[in-house]
This record gives sequence, structure tokens and C-alpha cells, in this order.
Amino acid sequence: MRIIFSITLILLYFVSFTQEIDTKNSFVLFEAKHMLSQVIEGKIKGFQGEIFFNKNNLDSSNINITIDISTINTNFVRRDTTLLGKEYLNAEKYPLITFKSTGFEKTNKGYIATGDLTIKETTEEVSIPFTVASSKKQIILKGNFAVSRFDFQVGENVSIITVSEKVNINIMCILKI
Repeated sequence: MRIIFSITLILLYFVSFTQEIDTKNSFVLFEAKHMLSQVIEGKIKGFQGEIFFNKNNLDSSNINITIDISTINTNFVRRDTTLLGKEYLNAEKYPLITFKSTGFEKTNKGYIATGDLTIKETTEEVSIPFTVASSKKQIILKGNFAVSRFDFQVGENVSIITVSEKVNINIMCILKI
């Protein structure tokens, strides 16, 4: 009986402290240079998954999310279609981008989540600096980092004059309390 009670308490602890992602208001912004000077921006919305963040116990924190790349929007349909095509993201074959955390650390400016980012069939370890703000209704995680599109075989046959190698990524993830 004690074992069942203990297991129930542990399960209630984890269920009650896993934060639900506000999928309507969470998004990823990305930007890259086009033709060396023009900045191309886009947004991806389709967040799903689980986030548990405890600033008082970073070892218990965890992020395991997927992002549906079919939600990409650069405000230019032809560009969106190109980005979703085989030469870039190949959304038909690889519809999701995933991030699974492997660790967290506190910094002077906030936190850093380290984890495995998978785009297409390539997984690379990335570190994402982020800040946390909270209210009675939500927790807001804001992060930014950059990746090389070549590391993930995204547009690898496209010149860096046409599209920069570096892609800046900004994340706004809102969690419901």
C-alpha cells in the first residue's frame, strides 16, 4: 500500500509541474541574409511537446518539443514553398524539427539549455541562451541562437551569396500555468 501511495505522489508531482505549451502564441522566428544584404525573416508556429522548467532545480528541468515546419510563413508563398521543398527542409520527408534538452545551466543573464536539435536527418548539439519571465497565468521563455544551415543539409547546394550560411533563430515559448 505504501508503494502505491508513493508512486501516486511522484506521478502527481510530475503531472502538476509540467507546463503546457501555449501553441497559439509560441513561435520560432528565423532570419538569414539574401543576396548578401537583404534580410529574409520567417515564422514557424507548430509547437508540440513537453516542457518542465524549474529554476530552483535545473537537474529536474526538461524540454522535449517538436515544431511542424509546414507552418512556416515568410509572407511570400513562393519562398515558403521553396523552403519546404527538397532542396531546403524537405517537409514531405522530414515534417518536424525536434529539440531534446540534455542539460541546463544558470548564467548572469538567464539560463542556457543544451540539447539535441534535429533538422531533417541530422542531429547536432546546440546551446540556447534564454530568459524566463512569469506571471500568475504564464511563463515566457525567450531564447536566441544561430546555426549553420550546412550543418543540417539545408540548401547545401545554394551559394552563400544567395542565402547566408548562418541562420539566426529566436524562440518565444509561452507556457500556461
